Order: sequence, then structure tokens, then C-alpha cells
Amino acid sequence: KDEGKGIPKTEIYDIFTPFKMGSNTESKAEGRGVGLALCKSVIEAHDGEIEAESHAVGALFRVCLPYGK
Repeated sequence: KDEGKGIPKTEIYDIFTPFKMGSNTESKAEGRGVGLALCKSVIEAHDGEIEAESHAVGALFRVCLPYGK
């Protein structure tokens, strides 16, 4: 969880898509849009799930991984 600008509701479903960059970023030059897509790939390879929630201030990312598998 952070206290940044949050993720626009129109973009929340695309944030795990490779090479997608959010419009709320401080600098358009930083990043390539692969970080969250890579996280999702690794988590799903371990039979887990990742989801995001946007709030008026900040965003929350939840990662669930199976236990004892």
C-alpha cells in the first residue's frame, strides 16, 4: 500500500499488461511498463494471484500465494 496519486479507474484493468504506462507517473521517461506484468507472470507461475485496488490517495496491491505446495 502506498500514499501516491492512485491509479485512474479507467487504467486499473490494464496495469498488468506489458508495456502499459500509467498516466499518473511523475516522469514519462522512467520505466518501460514491464514491472507489474513481470510480477504477475512470476506470481501466476507459482499458482498465485495479484490484484490492485485504487483509492483516492494511493493504491493497494494484494498478492496471494498457495501455502505448502
